[in-house]
Amino acid sequence: MPVSRCNRESCGSITLGTVQLGLKYGVANQSGKPSDAEAAAILAAAAKAGVAYLDTARAYGDSESRIGQLLPTDAKTTVKIITKLQPCDSLPDDAPEREIKSAVDASVYGSCRDLRREQLDVLMFHRSADMFRWHGAAIDRLQDLVARGVICELGVSVYAPSEAEKALLDDRITHLQIPFNLLDSRWLDRGFAEALAQRPGVKVHVRSVFLQGLLINPAEAWPSWVAQSRLLVERIEALVKELGRKSPADLCMAYVRSFAWVSTMVLGVETLHQFEELLACAAEPALTPEQALVVQSRLVDVPARLLNPSLW
Repeated sequence: MPVSRCNRESCGSITLGTVQLGLKYGVANQSGKPSDAEAAAILAAAAKAGVAYLDTARAYGDSESRIGQLLPTDAKTTVKIITKLQPCDSLPDDAPEREIKSAVDASVYGSCRDLRREQLDVLMFHRSADMFRWHGAAIDRLQDLVARGVICELGVSVYAPSEAEKALLDDRITHLQIPFNLLDSRWLDRGFAEALAQRPGVKVHVRSVFLQGLLINPAEAWPSWVAQSRLLVERIEALVKELGRKSPADLCMAYVRSFAWVSTMVLGVETLHQFEELLACAAEPALTPEQALVVQSRLVDVPARLLNPSLW
């Protein structure tokens, strides 16, 4: 399928996740890291299609350096990049301010070097806890770097609504990345909706749309401890037919896109063919609100552990 199949407006709903460029990532990943040629083709296709952003991080192996090396030259002024602060797990809670500044600077300027950019479009906290530790010294330092023009905008990646609600209280945060998919009803609660309503300018980037590939794979690919894996797969397949969708991937993407507060979906691939399939899905219509309610009514009693891959 040619890249042109997806119009630029619908492709704007896609952010290309690039953790797969730096690590073998995802329980359903069968091919590992793509070669330089394959990675370059993926990045070129993303730029041509008009995806919203590339998403990477200091913690994603050599993802940043491969983007810096392989992204087409003419795309470096048109494609925005989101990267994330190196987690500061090694620093104690009583670390002096100078050590916090040094760690933040090392991460930020390391990203600039590897991405081959003088300015970072969006810098997110990879661990939301780092935003609040050390009396806020890390975000204060990042705001200094925004004032100096090294960073354009700040954001935070979270795992739970409680983290998101806390982060949204800080006006310096204008990008929020959350894990959301058709099994995860946590983000439909009133608390998150109200917090987001208070920050209408915040861009919400949704990852885990396919839950590391589980939602588009047979039950055999799911963790063995998920007792209802076969039932969930059967219900997803039934919903694909009932709602007239092309595939489980199309259903997953159409569901997430049915929520007006979603700015973009962070989708990772290992091959150019996978990326082209996602572009085709992005060209399909989103679910209607009524169809989204049907999905929610069929996919219930999901184990909380399943929603957080770090607990697998």
